[in-house]
Amino acid sequence: MKKVLIFDYDGVIINSLPVVLEILVKVGPKYGLKNVKTKEDLQDIFDNNFYDGIIQRGVKKTDITKIIDEFKQELKNKQKHIPLFEDIKEVLDELSKKYTLIVVTSNMRTIVEYFLKKYKISAFSETLGAEDHVSKVKKILYVKEKYDAEKYYYIGDPVGDILEGKKANVITVATSWGYHNKERLAKSTPDYIFDSPKELLKLI
Repeated sequence: MKKVLIFDYDGVIINSLPVVLEILVKVGPKYGLKNVKTKEDLQDIFDNNFYDGIIQRGVKKTDITKIIDEFKQELKNKQKHIPLFEDIKEVLDELSKKYTLIVVTSNMRTIVEYFLKKYKISAFSETLGAEDHVSKVKKILYVKEKYDAEKYYYIGDPVGDILEGKKANVITVATSWGYHNKERLAKSTPDYIFDSPKELLKLI
């Protein structure tokens, strides 16, 4: 069966939550971002689309580009402190032998492609990031239009990913090793919940 597996990046492939929180605490107040000081605050943002979340917490739409540019630079400076999740590279390599793999992320495409190259991950056919559209729904629909398949899956770690996957009418796979835990993810009723990267091999 022909499948396309669409992956979120942060929280699924790389363990970026501590660094993302540190950066937002540092640069966010310059752009009006309020009440983001703890891990729980950051997790709340990801109950929906990331950009909608930071706008709801005080960032003006006109400042999105500015905060993302500064975030991008800070992220590059902290690249050595962002590890891959255990086993994810091997799992991606195995999945890519049978299926088309795409990244759809709220992160910057240039940053994601930089990290994929750094970690020598070549499993993905395409990366769609913030430069392409802030809506993951729009990016997933683009993938469905471009890549012919019988089934499409969106694999993400926060509730917001699952909700956007449902809006795009794809099979949703929640991964509990990222930004949101299993109990929180279950409330969004994904089609699957996996607790470790190796469980993704069940999709074969």
